[in-house]
Amino acid sequence: MNSTPRNTAQRVTALACLLLLSTFLAGVASAQQPGLGLILDRYNGGPVAPGNIANVAPPVGGITALPDTNCFIPRDAWPLTVPECGVTLLANGAPIPISLIFGQDGLQVYLPPDGTGGEKLVPGPVEFVIQVGDETSEPLVKNLAKFHPVITWNFQVTPLDGLSFGEFRRTNSFLITRESPAEQGEALTIQIDGIGGATPPVPPGMVGPSNPLAVANVTPKVIIEDGQKVIREAQVLSTTVSTIHVGLYDLTFVVPSGLPEFDNYSFRVEIEDGDEVFASNRAGLAVGPFNQEVTGVLDAAGFRDSISPGALASVFGLFAIRDIAADRVPLRLEEDGLSITFDGLPAGILSVNRLATFDQANVHVPTNLDVTDGKVDVQVHLTQKGGQVSETFEVDAAAASPGIYTFDPMVGQAIVQNVSLGDDDVVNGSFAHVENSLGTAFGEQPAAIDGIVTIWCNGLGPVSGVVGTGDVPGIDAPLLVPTKEEIRVFFDGMGAEIIGVPVLHPTLVGTFQINVRIPDTIVPGPATQLLITVKCGEKFLNSQGGVHIATRAKP
Repeated sequence: MNSTPRNTAQRVTALACLLLLSTFLAGVASAQQPGLGLILDRYNGGPVAPGNIANVAPPVGGITALPDTNCFIPRDAWPLTVPECGVTLLANGAPIPISLIFGQDGLQVYLPPDGTGGEKLVPGPVEFVIQVGDETSEPLVKNLAKFHPVITWNFQVTPLDGLSFGEFRRTNSFLITRESPAEQGEALTIQIDGIGGATPPVPPGMVGPSNPLAVANVTPKVIIEDGQKVIREAQVLSTTVSTIHVGLYDLTFVVPSGLPEFDNYSFRVEIEDGDEVFASNRAGLAVGPFNQEVTGVLDAAGFRDSISPGALASVFGLFAIRDIAADRVPLRLEEDGLSITFDGLPAGILSVNRLATFDQANVHVPTNLDVTDGKVDVQVHLTQKGGQVSETFEVDAAAASPGIYTFDPMVGQAIVQNVSLGDDDVVNGSFAHVENSLGTAFGEQPAAIDGIVTIWCNGLGPVSGVVGTGDVPGIDAPLLVPTKEEIRVFFDGMGAEIIGVPVLHPTLVGTFQINVRIPDTIVPGPATQLLITVKCGEKFLNSQGGVHIATRAKP
């Protein structure tokens, strides 16, 4: 959830209005039934359930003098502690987490649906008692509902006809507005509370674990509406406890394909429990057109604009429905209705990432791609969007497109590993590396002059056997070697001895491995330049420049 000063101020203002109204109503009630205050859902002033973040409005049992200062505990400051700022709220005798004290106007609390003791709340009557210093209120009994889902609002976005926008989260952008609408097929994440507990249970006052994520014990539905008319049920991908904000769930759903462009939809979350349906507040949603396109295709190691059959390539543009990470080998040729073709042949999809302003897919270029004319047309196909196909994007292609994998994109320290030789002090498999641009070391151990290192690279051309698109040779298969006429490796311009032959890795899709001996004629240093060349006909094709490794004197 956004936490800009303006956003926080608007939240506090809205909370103040609700709490002042609640205080007035509580005062009216107290004239007939002294000691009663109100416990309300924080946004709509409605009922509450285990898992809700709720507002408690004084007077509670006659205590009208809460501390005369604001005590704001940011939702990303966890665990929430008990008591907080001298105030304790007990539910059935157990203290529960407080997230905000709004001066004398009330407090905001989390009603824990999980716990190992009495702090776990269940539907039905619950006795609340507030303690301020040495003063203890009379009990207030509140009947908790089983569920009360609440969609968080985005106070930064102008409401649609009085209907607040949901607080959506894209990969690097939080806002869905009329000017920046959602797209058909786009995966959006909203935050909700009041849907009960999770598996594994999350201790009160804590955020959810990151590995594995805590998953809601219920399966919510997301209903898209036009006014009060139900248009479509959206596919819910996941509902997991937030790893950042106490008391909230991250619910990710897909904007239905074929949904007409419209800037005044609403949506709600529903939980079905037997014959009962628990519905959330409605939130605004704007949906715009989807125009997929490919804007660039580069080799995945050197990030240069030429690709080759069987190599890994990065495709850029606007096309992603959601983030994808391959979970098997052979790679699928279609993921979530997305396929990417090279001259009509589908590529193996390794990963897809939605970024702030563009999407990136890493793919295995078809191994049977014909590149004799030096050009290939790349297209994106989306079956989830009625079979939409992007315009073609033409990219240069050749039999080989050598590139060296680096820790930072394109340039800098190469991903090169040391090979231990007998009694030397080299750690086998350590990286010949000092640090990346963020200052992060990766098993730092410069390679020894006259020692052997393994270079991980891309695009060395066709190999001596058949490998399907998206597949690997396998650990038990014969080694597959590039069939191009000549492959050379240079350190600071000096030719290096290749140990054995370059091979296509048996278990890493599209990845080549070259073992080489570092020439004993070079001067060791932190940035020994590294280059690979592949001879294709009369031409030598070079890997990207600016790549180096750290070397040291011979042991």
